[in-house]
Amino acid sequence: MSSQGSFDRELFAAAAREIVARQPGGRPFTPLDAQVAVAEALATHRRVIAVLPTGSGKTLGAALPFGLGQLAPGQMVYRTPLRTLTSAQAKTLGADIDGDMASARLGLPWNVRQQTGATPEDPDFEETATVTTFDQALSSALRISYSASVRRRTVNAGAVLGSYLVADELHLFPHGGGAPSRRTLWGSCARGQPGSASSGPRHSIRPP
Repeated sequence: MSSQGSFDRELFAAAAREIVARQPGGRPFTPLDAQVAVAEALATHRRVIAVLPTGSGKTLGAALPFGLGQLAPGQMVYRTPLRTLTSAQAKTLGADIDGDMASARLGLPWNVRQQTGATPEDPDFEETATVTTFDQALSSALRISYSASVRRRTVNAGAVLGSYLVADELHLFPHGGGAPSRRTLWGSCARGQPGSASSGPRHSIRPP
């Protein structure tokens, strides 16, 4: 999909059709322009903010570059502010991406797990794709996670900060009094692997 700094959009679209389940009516998947733009930015090691409306394909836009093996980290930590969103995004990633095809591309099993207080499926952040809340990821990065033993906390911090980090629905955090928390979340992104979605320095993608 990319070589010597170039990005082949047609090759990316063809690869995306292979790993994304067919659409209603049996139609093959065709990536949207915004999804291709995200993949192109990440392929050139930029961090990305995608400001797109609901239903515009943000989840797949963030996950496809990872699922296609385009990014260096072998793990994705997909973070949301709410448990309900965590459940919904985990279902989307599990249903919309063909696990066998993604596994072949990654060289790793495409296992999607949730990690929340209510659904602690991956407390050690060991799976290929972990969908979690911001507080779970941030407490692991800061080595204060209650879900891990004291001895495991450094391992959890390395797993989170060494992953491809996706930050979803950041606009749900309040302005004003919530600004310090938001800055902390941005800081956790900036310490992740190059290409982490929703962090800075950043490449901004907005709808036309």
